[in-house]
Amino acid sequence: MKWKFKSFFLFVVLTNFALGLEKSNSFVITMYDHSVKVVSPNKGQKNPGLIVRNKTLGPIRARIERNNSEILGHMMIPPQKDKSIDLEYRPGYDLRFIPLSPPFQDVKLMLGKKAYEIPPKK
Repeated sequence: MKWKFKSFFLFVVLTNFALGLEKSNSFVITMYDHSVKVVSPNKGQKNPGLIVRNKTLGPIRARIERNNSEILGHMMIPPQKDKSIDLEYRPGYDLRFIPLSPPFQDVKLMLGKKAYEIPPKK
């Protein structure tokens, strides 16, 4: 009887870990050599931060834009380092992280979305 309970408990715990979703209080962008991974905060988050992790061997230069016209700032992230900033977010804002050097595809920042990956433009 005990082993059945222990095995059931272990099954439930492992299933919860396997089905867990990645979430954060900030947008977390991880830049790799050939792809970009984004973890977004919950939909109700008012002013999320932005954390950019550079997992490449070279520096990354980027800018953050709102509504395709207003530049919120520029970033330079050294290789194998992280950088963070605070964002002002309101419903209806179109936030984008735009890697300039090396040139990658624009990253649209969407609240409440599951973790997603973006391949680079070819």
